[in-house]
Amino acid sequence: MLRRGRWYIATREGIDVGPYESRETAERDARLLVMMLDAVDDPKAAHAFISEFQRRAHAPNKRATTSPKRRLDQTR
Repeated sequence: MLRRGRWYIATREGIDVGPYESRETAERDARLLVMMLDAVDDPKAAHAFISEFQRRAHAPNKRATTSPKRRLDQTR
């Protein structure tokens, strides 16, 4: 979705992920997020995963030491 000239991903959990500078970048991350969340049925785990995904996606030039999927597995 486009809001104030920036792109966001609207998730089934009701969380808007973004902002993104371009539609292409938002769509790329939306596809990635859908693939990662496909097997997640627990709403709390999904919220935690989305929050971590957004934090890492917008962290300036920081490389993650633990993948979001691994961190999700640790919260179960």
